[in-house]
Amino acid sequence: MLAVSDLTVSYGQANALQNVSLRVDDGQIVALIGRNGAGKTTLLKAVSGLLPIRSGSVQIDDTILNGTKDGTAYNTPAHKIIGMGVGHVPQGRQVFSDQTVEDNLILGGYLIRNNKQLLQERMEREYNRFPRLLERRKQLAGTLSGGEQQMLAMARALIMDPKVLLLDEPSMGLAPLYVKLVLDTILDLKKQGVTILLVEQLATAALAISDYAYVLQNGDIVIEGESSKLRNDPALIQTYLGVS
Repeated sequence: MLAVSDLTVSYGQANALQNVSLRVDDGQIVALIGRNGAGKTTLLKAVSGLLPIRSGSVQIDDTILNGTKDGTAYNTPAHKIIGMGVGHVPQGRQVFSDQTVEDNLILGGYLIRNNKQLLQERMEREYNRFPRLLERRKQLAGTLSGGEQQMLAMARALIMDPKVLLLDEPSMGLAPLYVKLVLDTILDLKKQGVTILLVEQLATAALAISDYAYVLQNGDIVIEGESSKLRNDPALIQTYLGVS
């Protein structure tokens, strides 16, 4: 479904990612974990077209989105990548705080705005998925709790029926009740056939709900494997993530 090949991304002269390769197969949850500053958010931004790629490539299905492959350069802008099936829920949620919940969902469906019936159906689906958003639909997004904003950010990305959903630290700053709700929602999305690349600060939680995982350290993949095996290796968790 999603393939990242030999990806290098730089800030100035410094490489934030160095020849990183990973894949997310159809219907999987794949976790990308590592300490702060390892390059996890950079990788998601590169996949969704928000950062330029120095070398390597990003591919969804049989289509190269960005980078270079077989001597051909590809440069797909972010808004077209959304239309090609990549949804991105950014770190910190980044809702449009001065717009209502409903307006945030409409903005998420900008590319299908001319099909009002489809847009309405998708919005109703997300209200069913997140009933709290229905209750708050006329409320300014900036006045929502952190957990409610996270629901809104996820619903906004799901409006476009992405083939692959990129989730960047969805539990960050949330109360335990909302953390559980977010993790349960991610599992429900998998059951519904959504393919997910998950960046999560709660490494043990990410390993508990994912099928496969990559550990990123200083811009490099240092270990990968089935999540069930990685989470049963306390030495690995302590060495690369600093948690027990």
